[in-house]
Amino acid sequence: MKFAFICAALLAIAAALPAAVAQTGTAHGIALAWQPVSGATSYNVYRCAGTCTATSTGWAQIGGASSPGYLDPESDTALAVGSTYSYAVTSVEAGEESAFSNVATVTLAAWPVSPPPPQGATAKEQ
Repeated sequence: MKFAFICAALLAIAAALPAAVAQTGTAHGIALAWQPVSGATSYNVYRCAGTCTATSTGWAQIGGASSPGYLDPESDTALAVGSTYSYAVTSVEAGEESAFSNVATVTLAAWPVSPPPPQGATAKEQ
């Protein structure tokens, strides 16, 4: 019975998983968003090159956040157009890190760019 009590106590203090991690390409990078975890003091953001699962090797922590949301910036030299990346998030509560959230995967077709200026525009002097 002592073993069951210890296991139950460990489960009670484990951090909860962030849910619904989603990504979108923006003009400034890949934006991640997820549902907040009650009691979480911070979140860790991980990236894996390719289409990865939570148990794949190759995950690296790329940042952290104190609230739900993270931007993997366009200036990150590890990101390449035409490549696929997977992202996962963990929550941290009372010094305990949760398991990975769901994995969100994106293939960078191209960085979104601003529209070109109008062609043939002329200015008139008043």
